[in-house]
Amino acid sequence: QERLLAEARERFAQGFLFEPATGSALEALLEARRLEPDHPEIGPAFAELERAIQAVAEDALARADWARAAAAIGALSRSGAPSGMLESLRAELQYRQTQEAYLTEVAPANELNITRLEPPVYPDRAVVRGTEGWVDLQFVVDRQGLPRDIVVTAAEPVGEFEAAALEATESYVFEPFVLDGQLYERRVAIRMRFTLE
Repeated sequence: QERLLAEARERFAQGFLFEPATGSALEALLEARRLEPDHPEIGPAFAELERAIQAVAEDALARADWARAAAAIGALSRSGAPSGMLESLRAELQYRQTQEAYLTEVAPANELNITRLEPPVYPDRAVVRGTEGWVDLQFVVDRQGLPRDIVVTAAEPVGEFEAAALEATESYVFEPFVLDGQLYERRVAIRMRFTLE
């Protein structure tokens, strides 16, 4: 028992909290608890280890290292960490992975409800020439429903309508995107057409 606790402390100090599987602080403590669950040092040792593993999970979440976060959460589950801690970390992992997917995948802007739409100002030179065309844009709708990171991805004719399209898009306001009670940012695409009547 004392040897296992000493090994757990040493592994903890070395940073081997839950990896490798056969030589970690977690494994030593699990074995110590199996042998003598009521040992007075077991509870405090697990509490300290769980706080450290929780910090690893939170750091991994902040860095978008989903595999590391999941491994840390799995280690906490094996340790018998409080269910509230586990549920919170699992929910945060799920939220962040979903948010990453929404920022990676481009959806049509019409999947979101727009609440304010200012039509673009038709460029004077295009009116004089009778030019028509379109501009493709991508942008992120933030949690307040406002566009950010607006970029032109294509235009026809090139150099004619891009400035007007960008200016109009900056004025848009969308209903914030909510899924299962959570606010998410969404990457969307839109084609803005310029036609003369």
